[in-house]
Amino acid sequence: MRDAIQSAVDQCPAFTIRIDTTSGQWKQFFAKEHILVRHIIAHNSYEHVLDQLKRQARIPFSFTGEALAELSIIEVEHRVLFFMHISHAIFDAFSLDAFLLKVEHAYVKPLDRRVRNDTYLDYVDAWSRKTATDQASLVLNALDSNIDFGNDNIVCDGNEHALKPLIGHRECICGKVASEIAEIHGATTFAVLLSAYAFLIGQLTHVDSVGVAIPYANRPKKRLDDIGLYVNTLPLHITIDPDESFDYYLERIQHDLRILSEHQNADVLSLPGVIAPQCAITYYTHFQTLNLPDVTINRIDLPNESSMFPVSIRIERDGNELIVLNESNGMYRDIPFGRYIARFCEEVSCNGRIRLGDISLLNDEEERAMLSSINGDGMEFRCSAATVCSMVAAHAAIRPEAVAVIYKQTQLTYADVEHISNRLARFLCRHVEARYVIVSEPVSAYLAPLILGIFKAGKVYVPVDSVMPDSRKRLIMDQLTDYAIIGDSCSGHNYMGAIASCLSFAAQYDDGPYTPRCHAEDLAYILFTSGSTGVPKGVPVRHASMVSLFDAASSRFEYDEMDVWTMFHSYSFDYSIWEMFAPLTSGGRVVIVPPNIKMYPDEVRKLLVEHQVTMFSQTPSSFSNMQTHEETVENHSLSCIRYLFLGGEYIHAHMCDAWIAKYRQYGTVIVSLYGVTEATVLSTHAVLDDRKRKVNGVIGRPFPNTYCYVRTISGHVAPEGFLGELVLGGVAVSDGYFRRHSDAFCGDANIPGPVFHSHDMTYLNSKGDLIYVARNDSQVKISGHRIEIGEIKTAINKYHGCVDCVVTVRQFADGDKRIIGYYVSDRYLDIDSQSLRTFLKQHLQPYMIPAFLVPIDHIPLTVNGKVDIDELPTPDISSVTDLAEQSSSQTTLKRMMDIWRKVLCIPNVQPDDRFFEVGGSSLLLAKTYALILQTFKLTEKDVDMIDLFTYTTPQAMAEFIDGLALQKMTGTDLNQGDSSL
Repeated sequence: MRDAIQSAVDQCPAFTIRIDTTSGQWKQFFAKEHILVRHIIAHNSYEHVLDQLKRQARIPFSFTGEALAELSIIEVEHRVLFFMHISHAIFDAFSLDAFLLKVEHAYVKPLDRRVRNDTYLDYVDAWSRKTATDQASLVLNALDSNIDFGNDNIVCDGNEHALKPLIGHRECICGKVASEIAEIHGATTFAVLLSAYAFLIGQLTHVDSVGVAIPYANRPKKRLDDIGLYVNTLPLHITIDPDESFDYYLERIQHDLRILSEHQNADVLSLPGVIAPQCAITYYTHFQTLNLPDVTINRIDLPNESSMFPVSIRIERDGNELIVLNESNGMYRDIPFGRYIARFCEEVSCNGRIRLGDISLLNDEEERAMLSSINGDGMEFRCSAATVCSMVAAHAAIRPEAVAVIYKQTQLTYADVEHISNRLARFLCRHVEARYVIVSEPVSAYLAPLILGIFKAGKVYVPVDSVMPDSRKRLIMDQLTDYAIIGDSCSGHNYMGAIASCLSFAAQYDDGPYTPRCHAEDLAYILFTSGSTGVPKGVPVRHASMVSLFDAASSRFEYDEMDVWTMFHSYSFDYSIWEMFAPLTSGGRVVIVPPNIKMYPDEVRKLLVEHQVTMFSQTPSSFSNMQTHEETVENHSLSCIRYLFLGGEYIHAHMCDAWIAKYRQYGTVIVSLYGVTEATVLSTHAVLDDRKRKVNGVIGRPFPNTYCYVRTISGHVAPEGFLGELVLGGVAVSDGYFRRHSDAFCGDANIPGPVFHSHDMTYLNSKGDLIYVARNDSQVKISGHRIEIGEIKTAINKYHGCVDCVVTVRQFADGDKRIIGYYVSDRYLDIDSQSLRTFLKQHLQPYMIPAFLVPIDHIPLTVNGKVDIDELPTPDISSVTDLAEQSSSQTTLKRMMDIWRKVLCIPNVQPDDRFFEVGGSSLLLAKTYALILQTFKLTEKDVDMIDLFTYTTPQAMAEFIDGLALQKMTGTDLNQGDSSL
């Protein structure tokens, strides 16, 4: 055996090639010495030797002039291992066939030791390089293809171990069906397998156009047995049209393969601007292994951490069977490609003219099993017949003196809430004929009884933030037509006054028991969200849907009348429904966080400690501020928090590790919550244990009141690991947008009853958890607010002199996403960004205004005519320096400007730039505050975060800090003396 292998090695000059890059240049040459095949007798166990070889296979070769191959014969426990470890720089996969054939011949008969005079290096110079570039353009023209073969939807689940490829995961499927399909349609077996693979990738990544890399042997017919790096990978665009029949689809692929086969030497991937594919497939007409007389041989595929493509499979024919090896990275290494290729072939073999959109990768039984595994006991969920009003009243009857609501110094007991809401209900029934009651005033302790009073009167609650621009309020009112307003800054014939006035009028009515006029199927509230046309969309929600939320949540989380909750978010944000009524329907207490302290983690912390809050809800952005501040606090006063709910935004892996490290011993449970307004606030949940905290975007499993599944691009139930749209159903789902048709609420054969197509891209991981990836439309989430990019574009385009615009979202760091608006001015009018910002403040919610407004000459386009996001200018952060390297001799102003430059990621900070007008946000304010304390060695007693709202420019803040320094030097309190100071 050893002699045969050595003889084959000596026949191959490629094994003596060396590469030396130590001089900074690529130097390739032949070494005089030959590679010697080592003969090793191992005294360890077979498993131990195999583990050693696996580790050895992971060690990359160094290009320092050393040998680029090692071959060994190892005797261990009555077995013989033939180990090959060869650099791809001198040996491609097609070389393996030629080499093994030489070994087989040498095993039977010694080989002729003569070697050709023309060498692999000569071949590269003489033939390969001469025509490669010229042929590349010919290939693209013949295929009528653009140069973008990429796939932006290739994702990874964030597990560190999942980033490593696993070469050797293999499946064995019947190859006879694929061969029969090829024969019927006059195609090659590879064309059939490629058609299945491309379709599979389209379903896996939710795209209708797939770029596939296909390796070709790239050898002249006279040199098919040559050994070296001849292989050339050619890209192919394959469009998957759901309305196209399979036979036409296969014909297209076969045609394109003929073109590639005729131009195997084309260096397409080296052309300027070409975006390489991220998926690859290799097909061998035989199984690559040794065949020696009277010897039983098994091939062992070892792990290899140098996979070129995130998604890659290798198919080898072994008689009537096909061996499918998954060579993919990350989450894709667990995809059973062989099973789905076999399923595809089974479908098209029955009907060669089947529409591609009708091909499902799961049969009926598998689809039912998938739906059952996702939804579990939710399939049997039954909602109670109660309403929020009756649930709160029940607790008021049992514990009337228990505190229900706290806002600043005002406390309301359950008896207070019940009495006030009864009076308001009677008042509204007597004086308000309108069906819809708009609430638009600053938050107060009386918000809860006001909403309950609206419910009890049989009216529909419509929250409208009091700080919303008047123009946007008018868009909402125009849709309602039949409405009354309770607020402190409104006017008109249907204006009822502020809540204080309503309470005063209602005082004359009886506060005794009142029979609510609302029922489970009646509308409870309408919440308006961002709309792509610039007109907000109303989402009507029934009382039954609200109750189902609290019934479902209480079955998953342990909370009762002893718990203290916070209402942190605006009442115009759907999350406030959960924060306010989860405690009130369970007998607990809700503490409303004053708006003026929400930006300050230290003040929020004081409130949490003062009221011993046990149930705390945050968006990830707000939580990031809290966690950053918490790391500076030594005590463990927040151990009172039992549940920490995170929702409304993407949750990054490891984002709560610091909190867990501090409070693990107290048993704090951190929960990821996902939901949409159209499905009553919350739809899925995941307890972020040690495993799930390592995963990006985990949203877990549905609540019992929600029925959901992941839908492929073709509209079928997605298998595990396949990216698709999350479809929601069940009692929590709204019947549709208010007085507006939308395909998002169209029916679905897989879910009975109301259905909402969320446009949220998710997949089901191997642990059974749903993973959120991204939006599949123009909506984004910033600080928990779902924002329609189209609404911002509409507002910008309305500005006089703006001819076009693009609105994007850039992520500067984990949790730091900002909206950027690019605008093109009329050639005769130069738009001032500050004037544009002032205009937008009159038409958009504050959280919708872009952090940056950037003028551009034109909108860059890709070769496909789409906006080229990568070509849009972004803030230049290359000039941002590390503050740790700053010299202590810098002036206070310069150091302050450096802090802004670092946090805001903008190079040109001016002394008079106002923080929130140059891209600042609440998250970035907290980072700025932390850096100020660190840079100037100050404490919270020296500088309060509220000072950053007083001194909003670098100049003002620098002067304030200089004043602090003077105060410490002189011992003078600068706040004493002249009050004007």
